[in-house]
Amino acid sequence: MAVLLGSQLGLLRRYRRRAFLVVLLAFLVIVVEPYHHVQTAFDYPRPSENTDPPFFDQCITPKDAADSTPRQSGVLFMMARNNEADAAAKTVRNLENYFNQWYHYPWVFLNDQPFEKRFIERVTKQVTNGTRLVFDTIGSPMWGWPEQFGEKQQVKAMKSWDRMVEGQGNEFRVGSHAQKASYHHMCRFNSGFFFDHPAMREFKWYWRVEPGVSFTCDVPYDPFYHMAKRNKTYGYTIALWELGRTAPSLFRATSDFADKLPGPRPALWQALHEASWAPWPIRKYLVPLFPSKNARGDGWNMCHFWSNFEIADLDFFRSERYRDYFAHLDKLGGFHFERWGDAPVHSLAAAMFLQPEQIHYFEDIGYKHSPFQHCPENGCHCSCNTVGTVGQYCLDRIRTTVQPAVRDSGKSGGPWKLGAWGRGGLR
Repeated sequence: MAVLLGSQLGLLRRYRRRAFLVVLLAFLVIVVEPYHHVQTAFDYPRPSENTDPPFFDQCITPKDAADSTPRQSGVLFMMARNNEADAAAKTVRNLENYFNQWYHYPWVFLNDQPFEKRFIERVTKQVTNGTRLVFDTIGSPMWGWPEQFGEKQQVKAMKSWDRMVEGQGNEFRVGSHAQKASYHHMCRFNSGFFFDHPAMREFKWYWRVEPGVSFTCDVPYDPFYHMAKRNKTYGYTIALWELGRTAPSLFRATSDFADKLPGPRPALWQALHEASWAPWPIRKYLVPLFPSKNARGDGWNMCHFWSNFEIADLDFFRSERYRDYFAHLDKLGGFHFERWGDAPVHSLAAAMFLQPEQIHYFEDIGYKHSPFQHCPENGCHCSCNTVGTVGQYCLDRIRTTVQPAVRDSGKSGGPWKLGAWGRGGLR
């Protein structure tokens, strides 16, 4: 009897030991491994000092700066429709007042339709003497459906637009422009063709300006000159979240392309990742089945530069690596099957190809594109307030690649929300 009891106790202890090991293994796989993955998968070194400070730390006299600054091969670029004549004219006058009255950089206006006389006259009246203006059209194949889209493919794409906005509020339907073929054509053009348009070929630098936007501070210095002087390639002023449901497979397509590139990716590429909390077996074999995840089960945090304000070196877009990236995306058809915007495409390309110090945050340029704006603390003679400024989440995430690590001040806002898109992060 005692022998039997001892044997049973021994079995019980072995079962308990095995059960403990099973529980421990499960804990390691389900909790510890995902935590370690999230903490380390996309880690990157922080610089010891700010590698992207403002070009100036105090206001300067615009005329004196203009007189002493050699002009660059730069252009102010606007895409506009004929019915946007008043909005375009107002924006041109605004930027002339705050910047171009001193520098006289040329303007290029593009439209998929010939510009009407009224548009040309309204805009021409707004520029200062000596400023050149070019009005031109965008033709095929730069504008329109890609060659691989026959009639059936076009119908299929338009049905996907309807599914994209299904169940969403009117604000999303209108604001996303997802059901407008012309918007998809525009995103594709601004992603892969604008820099090759005949009207743009002579220029190295460009400043993108949208009809209806306003600048709210003096820009006393020449952004083109100081970008070139400091070896900058891409400049922005607002960073925010993309609408994930409108571009579900863009990151997977981009990540597949990045996986084939030689060498490691820059820190910003790591900063735009969102590590998966799924345990390793699920992360490896199941999560990649979702089109929004990469082949390893991780995702994109949806942060990107808002490209309706963009100052950049056009040679970046004309480079072989960027052209290859665009060709890869264009072949997949996501500009029309989904709503791949030029803003996330430019942002992901910059993250893939550029070092963080090659990207400049124009924190001193006040800018408003309703409902959002950037109202700088260090701007010159600004006329703006903080109503409608974008939450800090994406900006802070991006800036970690150029700023030293500091203790969290608690000032960072969460992901911004805009109505059906989410608006909670506006302040």
